[in-house]
Amino acid sequence: MIWVSVAILVVLAALGVPLFLATLAAVTFAVFGIMDVDATFIMQNMFLSSKSFILVAVPLFVFSGQILAASGAVPPLIRLFNAFLGRIPGGPAYALILGGMLFGAMSSSALAAVAGFGPIMIPLLVQLGYSRTFAVGLLLSSSTLAQLIPPSVTLIFYGYVAQESVVDLWTAGIVPGVMVAIFLGITVFFHTRRGHYQTMAAAGWGEKWQALKESWPVMLMVPVVLGPLYAGIATPTEVSAIAVAYSLFLGFVWYRKLTKRAFWDACRMTARLTGIIFIIVLVFLLLNVVLTYERLPFVLGEMISNLGGGWMVFMLVTAAAFLVMGAILDPSAMIFVAVPILLPTLAILGIDKVSFGVFTTFATNLAILTPPYGLLLFAAMPLLNLPFTLVARACLMFYPALIVGMLLVAYFPQISTWLPNLIR
Repeated sequence: MIWVSVAILVVLAALGVPLFLATLAAVTFAVFGIMDVDATFIMQNMFLSSKSFILVAVPLFVFSGQILAASGAVPPLIRLFNAFLGRIPGGPAYALILGGMLFGAMSSSALAAVAGFGPIMIPLLVQLGYSRTFAVGLLLSSSTLAQLIPPSVTLIFYGYVAQESVVDLWTAGIVPGVMVAIFLGITVFFHTRRGHYQTMAAAGWGEKWQALKESWPVMLMVPVVLGPLYAGIATPTEVSAIAVAYSLFLGFVWYRKLTKRAFWDACRMTARLTGIIFIIVLVFLLLNVVLTYERLPFVLGEMISNLGGGWMVFMLVTAAAFLVMGAILDPSAMIFVAVPILLPTLAILGIDKVSFGVFTTFATNLAILTPPYGLLLFAAMPLLNLPFTLVARACLMFYPALIVGMLLVAYFPQISTWLPNLIR
């Protein structure tokens, strides 16, 4: 009977039905045809699955990101990084890495970083002699680090599924995120040595001081939001509310760039994105009920343990599977599909769940950047007003840095666990 559900999913997906609806139809058939439960089971399961305090942080961080993108905080950040780095060879590219990573982290969204920095930094880099392909690839690659640097929505979802501390997961993502930013910087260094690129005019101390005065409020957002968390006086959900309040302060009071229309647009977009995210989450949580009923996680764990090669082969196969899944699923959906299936295997192989969470977040966000069907590539097209072929080709130059970073996180878990163990 399970194969009938699979056939329903494949046929509906081939007909162009949205994947979450095709999955819901297949799961509904499995629930009533295989599990033989009461008709209210689906609604009760969805309600109980969403009844979690930590999940409240997700729409709040999404809202904070939407507000921050419209608050006028991006130009001061760009001026700050360019004032201090623009004069050195490759400086504007290094500024893009830092800006994309930090703003993406503050907004909890790779797309917010792409939308905020792309229209300003890509023309600037092209003007200085960099190719458009290089600029787009660097922007997209650095923006994916947003989900490693706290506060990360993807790590919230992983913590919910794996029943791990979100604080530990956020802390574990800091060192890998900085490490991969350095790898991207090394890629820029070698690339700029081969070409003749212009640098920006040297900024005087007066200009640097002005850039600092304009940007310090947005830079202060990191300690304002994360400080109470690490001081032990606020939970991740509570700091998400602080993030919203501080973003509104920047937009309405400090920079005064957030108009009423932009505010309501942010509200509408938050409602839309939150609805999409939670529909996907609830459907795939229901799917995992069916898979657990069929004992798939335990069968898979036994198969992997019998293959040989241990945890090293498992991590490699998992990374490859995530890259394939990235063609049709976003990171949150991949986590809700894959992680419950893989948890028993982690216990068998003795893999630390915190380090695996960082690896999973890294791999799923790399997957949506992978040609030819990475979802971030398609989402970035309208934001940057560029053809898909250019956007897809742009990331290939930076792929080695990202792959090396992912493999290091996979095979050296101490990279992730060192900082959480240090501050406990």
